Amino acid sequence: MQTSTPYLHNRARTTGGQAFLRYRLGYWIGLILLLLFSVVVLAPFAWVVATSLRTPAESFSVPPQWIPIHPDFSNYQQVFERIPFWKQIFNSFVVIRLLTMSKCLNEC
Repeated sequence: MQTSTPYLHNRARTTGGQAFLRYRLGYWIGLILLLLFSVVVLAPFAWVVATSLRTPAESFSVPPQWIPIHPDFSNYQQVFERIPFWKQIFNSFVVIRLLTMSKCLNEC
């Protein structure tokens, strides 16, 4: 009667050290790939924030700069003056509340 499993004879055996190194190498490769992917995903958001802090003249300069030399927060002030942000937020809360109440009343 054979006690060992037959597939282990054909398989290349590795020592514990080799398996550990292979695990660590896979860990670091996975970590590097995740970091590269996160840079690719987050770079457009960083560009949007950097562009929003520039003056119009700095926005179209060649070559473009990632970090604005003189951040200009007046762009945000202009947006909140032109768009009724708080009114839109209040309207959203009213709609959500009405929909929630109607759903609760409808289910009862």
